Amino acid sequence: MNHPFCPKITPFFLLLFCAAGYRATSQQPLQMIHITVDATDIRNTIPPTMFGTCMEDVNHEIYGGLYAQLIMGESFEEPASGINYNEWKKSGGYWAVDREYSDGSISIVPGRHTRRMVGTTDLDVEPDGSARLIYDKERFRDGVMETDLRFLQARGNGGSILLRTSNVGIGRTALTGYEVRLNRETGKLQLIKHRNDEQVLIESPFTFNPDGWNHLKTEFQKGQITVYCNNENQPVLSYNDVDQPILEGYIGLATSGAPLSFRNVHITTGGAERKLRLTNPPDQQISDRWDPIQSRPDDTRFTLEPGLQSVSRTAGQ
Repeated sequence: MNHPFCPKITPFFLLLFCAAGYRATSQQPLQMIHITVDATDIRNTIPPTMFGTCMEDVNHEIYGGLYAQLIMGESFEEPASGINYNEWKKSGGYWAVDREYSDGSISIVPGRHTRRMVGTTDLDVEPDGSARLIYDKERFRDGVMETDLRFLQARGNGGSILLRTSNVGIGRTALTGYEVRLNRETGKLQLIKHRNDEQVLIESPFTFNPDGWNHLKTEFQKGQITVYCNNENQPVLSYNDVDQPILEGYIGLATSGAPLSFRNVHITTGGAERKLRLTNPPDQQISDRWDPIQSRPDDTRFTLEPGLQSVSRTAGQ
């Protein structure tokens, strides 16, 4: 073990320690012991595929025995997350479908208590303070993005929708784009610009029910960004970015450490509105540690074994 307060213990050090203990406790005369090591006499080798393991069993380092954890999901015990990762890409956090509500929502919940999908269309994620879910199938310039969000606990900073994002990574400021954040702590709606930093362009006080659903509607046209809340006719904030505006990128959902639920993501471009699918249908559920490979998409189904959480089967096999 290597630690600033725990020096590495070598066999030689351990041998000296044991000899010193023997001398201090034994009444017999100390005898000199000689150990000869022949480095040319190789009795066995360690293969390059063998690794050690952490014995601090915080999560599951030694579940199932002491072996190299080279893959995750080898026991097929991980539940299906239910997320439509064919069209959405996560950046931080653990996202999973939540069954607490049956209204098509997705949620972001810290901790290890997320509920996983067994046939409904809610979603949870455990955030790391800046978890994001990016719709990376299409880049957008101008349009309208809408979604509903609600806070699940009185903690964390806020929940957000993302506009014209790119270069999304792990970390609070690891992205380029705009963020519309509903801040529970301050009771304000904020428009934030990211260029691997965080610049609040404008914020406005906003009275909302954090325990209920709140509807965010954001219109973005060139440098002009206007945000409406809860179907009000007047915008809560409006801002025209004339300082090197970001004009194209992906859209997404995000948290600033707050447990949230999202639902009903709509995007309107060119006068055409469409709803973006956040989750997979119930007959396409596999562990989130595995990717479905469908050679015959028309008759392939991945379903949950009755009484279990994550066994996947394919029709015709």
